[in-house]
Amino acid sequence: MRDKMSKTKRVGGVDLSPDCFCYAGSLDDTKTWLFPILVRSNETLTVNLIKNGIARFDVTKGLPDSERANVWYALFGAARSHSIPIERREFPAVEVPMAEIKAVELNEVDPVLTDAEISAIIADADRRADAVLRVLGLE
Repeated sequence: MRDKMSKTKRVGGVDLSPDCFCYAGSLDDTKTWLFPILVRSNETLTVNLIKNGIARFDVTKGLPDSERANVWYALFGAARSHSIPIERREFPAVEVPMAEIKAVELNEVDPVLTDAEISAIIADADRRADAVLRVLGLE
């Protein structure tokens, strides 16, 4: 169950939590929440948002290159599960320059997560796993 104080973003007149989006860059900044694909109890709006996300995928700004394939596959899975025609795409591997890779020391990692953060991580992992299963036709 969601915390009543958690952030939401209004889309189509409905307040959506970050788990309703294909990409939520920062849970604290709703401007980074892109590609809504789920409006609970409103199938028509859900289908329209998925179609809109597919149409705007190539021109949407703010989506890191490293996440483009993951977001597309989530959109693809959402489209397939709602019988929306969609073509498969191939994405080139994203190379991260070694200069940008930072070694993380064990003492730099904050092991304390709030229940809300853990719930958000689990919801995101579940959403992504469902998208992969849909793409593979195993749902």
